[in-house]
Amino acid sequence: MIPFDKFNNPIYPNIFKILKEVGICLINIGYKENNPNKQNLFTKEDDDLIYYMDMRGTKEVPIWEESSPAFYFFGKKENMPLWKSNRLIKKEEKNLNDNKIPFRTHFYRNLENELLLSDLLNVDLSKYDLEYDSIIIFESDIDGFCKVCGKDLQDYSLICSNKCKEIYISRKVEEIKNLEKEDELSKKKELEKRKLEKEKTNNKLIFLTGEKRQITGGDRQGYYKKFCNLNMDDKSRIRYLRQNLIKEGFIGYKKFCETKNCYNISTEIHEKIYLFDDLFKQDNYLFLCKKCHAKSHIKLKND
Repeated sequence: MIPFDKFNNPIYPNIFKILKEVGICLINIGYKENNPNKQNLFTKEDDDLIYYMDMRGTKEVPIWEESSPAFYFFGKKENMPLWKSNRLIKKEEKNLNDNKIPFRTHFYRNLENELLLSDLLNVDLSKYDLEYDSIIIFESDIDGFCKVCGKDLQDYSLICSNKCKEIYISRKVEEIKNLEKEDELSKKKELEKRKLEKEKTNNKLIFLTGEKRQITGGDRQGYYKKFCNLNMDDKSRIRYLRQNLIKEGFIGYKKFCETKNCYNISTEIHEKIYLFDDLFKQDNYLFLCKKCHAKSHIKLKND
């Protein structure tokens, strides 16, 4: 091993010490650093796959930011069944975990396909009253074993019988429902937190400069020169003027939506009157969340 990454950048001594310890562990389970032109790259082969543990770093993830080696693989045979390669990869990942060797999944391994359980098992999930339309199965989970009884199927199937099919679907449905409950509980906690924060701050004005600036005649004159031909139907120019007023501390914004009983973070600004002079008045602005902003436009349209 050498204290340099693949771009010939030096590796810090403390990081290189960790890498060397990982390298020793990899050698103990059959990995080798074969290629003298690609040092810090460890490989291991079986009849079907070549496994790589790469400690050379990448442009996106330098080795001093993430010292765990990148784990990836290469198939020796063309047209190897996906279930077989997944089975071998899972076995090797288990071997690495059992030997307490840290690793991270390579970027390209993360770009795996998502399959729908309803398509794989030809089942209608609408009767289960799920918040989600379908249950996602990652392609890497298909390893040729029955997901319920563990029978070796050696094909692309998930389950081996109708009985296992019912058990597997019920497990997945229960899993999704538990996630929905956790999600709902998390939303309730966040809502309570926002309620308390909104009541505590009383939705005070926040100025990006730290404090409010008073608009002087010179300020108005400068903005007038810049926007004297302002077309009030040109919303992009109005937004540009408003953006400058907020940025320079003439107009403050509110953290929470001003709609009653709404505790969302305000992300939108709505003017009450589209007149040049009124754009300098704090009272002319409403601070709303996206949902309430959309509702206000619908109401204006209907009125």
